[in-house]
Amino acid sequence: MRNCRLFMFALSVIACVDVVHSAEVVEEDANEAPSVTLEEAIISAYNGNIGWLIGKIDKGKADEQLQQAKMAFLPDVHATMTLSRSRTDDTRIHSGQNSRTTYNTDNGGNRTSVKDIEQIPYSELRTMPDRNTGTGFRVDIRQNLFNGFSTLNTVHAAEHTSDAAFHNLRMVEQKLIVDVFEEYADVWFCITKVSAYKKMEENMQKLLASQNSCLEVGTVTPAEVADASAKYQNAMYSRINAETELFSAESKFEKLTGLKAGKHITLPEIKLNLPKTLKILFAETMKSNSKILNTRLEAQAAEKELDVAKGALSPRADLILSAGRDLETHDERLQNNSKNSYRASLEVTVPIFEKSNGGNSYSRIAIVGKEAKKARLKAEDAVLEAKEGCVVNWNNYITANAMIRSSRSAVQSAELSNESNIEEVNMGVKSNTDIWQKENTLLEARINLAKSKKEKIVSGIKIMALTGNLNMRSVLESVKSAKPAAGVKVTRQPQQQPKK
Repeated sequence: MRNCRLFMFALSVIACVDVVHSAEVVEEDANEAPSVTLEEAIISAYNGNIGWLIGKIDKGKADEQLQQAKMAFLPDVHATMTLSRSRTDDTRIHSGQNSRTTYNTDNGGNRTSVKDIEQIPYSELRTMPDRNTGTGFRVDIRQNLFNGFSTLNTVHAAEHTSDAAFHNLRMVEQKLIVDVFEEYADVWFCITKVSAYKKMEENMQKLLASQNSCLEVGTVTPAEVADASAKYQNAMYSRINAETELFSAESKFEKLTGLKAGKHITLPEIKLNLPKTLKILFAETMKSNSKILNTRLEAQAAEKELDVAKGALSPRADLILSAGRDLETHDERLQNNSKNSYRASLEVTVPIFEKSNGGNSYSRIAIVGKEAKKARLKAEDAVLEAKEGCVVNWNNYITANAMIRSSRSAVQSAELSNESNIEEVNMGVKSNTDIWQKENTLLEARINLAKSKKEKIVSGIKIMALTGNLNMRSVLESVKSAKPAAGVKVTRQPQQQPKK
């Protein structure tokens, strides 16, 4: 028994030196600059996020479609200019008489007098070419007066679609911020767990070595050694599981931000302007939640599209104005003919049946009606989802605050107990195994505290997103002014040289 006590005393002195050394190493690591700050993570995710870029494209597309829909109120104006060149061959029969005169001549062959004048009839075909140049200019104006309010409904639908795209872009932005906070906090918590579980594994390994040594001198039973071995295996499993979770969290973080988190990131304590009660949270969410507004506007746009489809069955009235001038020039006769034309008409079209349009109008109305019903159901589901999110995240936030207070009390109690055990070991009243076990209790309490802090900041950010008050600018300003949260410490007070 005496030999075992001497062995435990020597082992405690060695452990004290190891504790001092590990404390110095951890403190040196803790003083290093963090690999990635939360601000850098948010900016990096914002700049390279595909969803954000797609949302901006959709917003620009919706704005262009709105301008295109408004153009339908303007009249259609067409100007037509023609130039033609033609030739017409006019073939006619010409008839008449030709005169033939004979003369008397002398012996020298000279004409002396007219002997006879003879009229000879003739008939022949003659072709007369007629070349002319024609020019014309015409302006047609067509203004729709009535089309079953299809144009007006199309503009309203485009306006709702544009507003829905804006809220969709905000929704993408808010989800991006929430994801960055969640992944960043998860990496921070996993690093904290790995650091703590490594130390707990070391403590249980020392405990197992101590129990094996005591078993050799017969001061402990094999059951106690088996219990220490089981504790060591559990600690090793916890460390391996924490490292696996850390690898997964780092992979998700790198995929989201394109950055490697590093080993020494810090989680800032951000002050969030949250609603004071769940009732106020419900009211703000119903009023400003981006997803609710997005789905409501999409439902309103679908209703207007249904009105547009129904408008295809309504009569259509158009006012048509036209003015023109035609000029024709005949080259052979050097003659110009010109005329001006003016026309005003009112055209009323009543659709009865058109294979390409009217025949499909009823089918289109049925299809668009189903789309409108689907959009209304999505809007109702968004409200239910937002309400559920309010309840869940509000309860998580309240629970996290309570757990923080409880974990802080547990940490303070464990720290006092650990310090008391160190003093008792210094006086030789207790063995170092008590310190290892108590230190593990302290580490567990600090892990729970870190988990509560993670849950608090994540649930708080989700509440901000639900109320629609989360945006990139305000978050970056809050992150810049925030203080880093304390992580899990694995250091303890150095043990004094025990008194003889």
